[in-house]
Amino acid sequence: MKTLKAVILVGGEGTRLRPLTYSRPKPMVPVAGRPLLEHVIERLARYGVREVVLALGYLPDAIRAYFGDGSSLGIALSYEVEEKPLGTAGAVRRLLPSFDGSFLVLNGDILMEVDIAALVRRHHEKGAVATLTIHEVEDPRPFGLVEVDEEGRVVRFLEKPKQPPFPCRTVNSGLYVLEPEALSWVEEDVHRMFETDVFPSLLARREKVCSYLRSGPWRDIGTPSSYLAMNMEALGQEQGLRSGEGSRIHSSAEVKGPVLLGRGCRIEKDATLRGPVVLGDGCIVEEGARVERSVLWERVRVGRKAHVVDAVLADGVVIEPGVALPPGTVLGSGESALAATKSGQASSR
Repeated sequence: MKTLKAVILVGGEGTRLRPLTYSRPKPMVPVAGRPLLEHVIERLARYGVREVVLALGYLPDAIRAYFGDGSSLGIALSYEVEEKPLGTAGAVRRLLPSFDGSFLVLNGDILMEVDIAALVRRHHEKGAVATLTIHEVEDPRPFGLVEVDEEGRVVRFLEKPKQPPFPCRTVNSGLYVLEPEALSWVEEDVHRMFETDVFPSLLARREKVCSYLRSGPWRDIGTPSSYLAMNMEALGQEQGLRSGEGSRIHSSAEVKGPVLLGRGCRIEKDATLRGPVVLGDGCIVEEGARVERSVLWERVRVGRKAHVVDAVLADGVVIEPGVALPPGTVLGSGESALAATKSGQASSR
């Protein structure tokens, strides 16, 4: 496969993921101990992609500081920062002069498995101007449907159908192969979306838009509940306990995997960790406390005999001794459980 450039769309503010995204851009929220975007880039590199452009918007410095030039991941990484929101297609339109052939575009808030070589091969065999990855779902109502003919050519887009019968159950997976002419007619520096502007317009212009039906894992992190589920699925591939440098676990603590500990964590006497559980660097679970099916970012303290179940806790959160969080609690950076409950700021998925 010819070396392709890929554009990853990571400019959104992640409003549905708040309060977690008040302090971190959505692509930098940790999945199994590493930023989501790192997982996405690694999967591209595994299929031979060596040049990646990140289309940034919200909190761009945090992303640039972490990834640098991309050499640590074996790719050449560059950045394009929006001065104003341009939408998914508007952001890519600005980059059009740098493409001399087929290129990839993907959403940076999704983890999925795709055979990119097979995807690109199908795109070229069909002579398409755009090829969308699609997958089947049981309930298509939360999604935009992509209706295709018997040869896989896209014939219609239908946004979030309300009730059955549905014309199909195939939906947009969020990864595309495009030719430059797919966007060359779009005005520069104008807000445009692939899903609602570009792809329907290509059909109206009778351009060839094809599909690639993929299977296998697919998960986005649009909401705290889907973010937690993504972590649970990612950690489900682990076995037992994986502990970072300098972490200490008291001999009386109960640890049932899968459990992933960052560096410098401390699990005290009679504490319980029942996986899937992810603890970031510097977390402390005090005596008799219990953490189950939860993701804790960095420097979280779970007080003595506190209970944390099905929760997501951002950097520096404090759970006071004896507090039992309601399942599904989500706390933003630096919050305490009691203060958030009293002020009504604690959210639940």
